[in-house]
Formats: sequence, C-alpha cells, structure tokens
Amino acid sequence: MPAINKAFERLGIVEELKAKNVDGRSRTALAPGEAELNISFASEILSKKDLVFLGLLPAEVQVPAIMSAGVCADASDAKSAEALIQFPRGPAIEPALRANGMQRWTIRMVAKW
Repeated sequence: MPAINKAFERLGIVEELKAKNVDGRSRTALAPGEAELNISFASEILSKKDLVFLGLLPAEVQVPAIMSAGVCADASDAKSAEALIQFPRGPAIEPALRANGMQRWTIRMVAKW
C-alpha cells in the first residue's frame, strides 16, 4: 500500500478519494489540467514551478519515507562510498533538507546483517 493511502486511511477518506484519484500517478506523470490537487512528498511539490506548496499534512497522518544505503562488499573504493553515505547525516545537509520540505528522522538499527 503506498504511503499516501495510509495517510488517507488515517484521515478516514479512502472511499471518498477513490473516485477522484488519478490512478496513483505522481504530478510529474500527469498532463497539465489532468488533476487539480496533488498530495505527495513536499520535495516533489516544491521542485515543480507549476505547483503551489500549501503545507504539510497534519502530523497524525504523516508516513515517513525511510531511505537506506549500503556499500557492496567488493566495492573498489569502500571508504569513499561510506563517506558519501555519511554525508546526509552531518549538519551541512540541513539547509538543503529544509529548502526541500524535508526533515531528519533518527532511526536506530535493530539488526546488523
């Protein structure tokens, strides 16, 4: 189930939106005039000049997108790959996160593979 459907479920509006949904395609996949409202990641809306960002959905319905990364065991330059993975965890990334409607989430690793 896409994250946005979980948000609609939490809001109790899944059935009402089924008739209005444009088959789950993001704004970037729609032709002009094909949709009047886009509910998506803030970063996707903020990056489009033809969309107006209205704000975040309430915290109660937020569904975070959690990204992960890893280095291949046989990577030719594992140290550089590890440095690239660590960069988003440092303070230098904060202005870019804010400018794109994102925020940092702290996730603890529960298992090491």
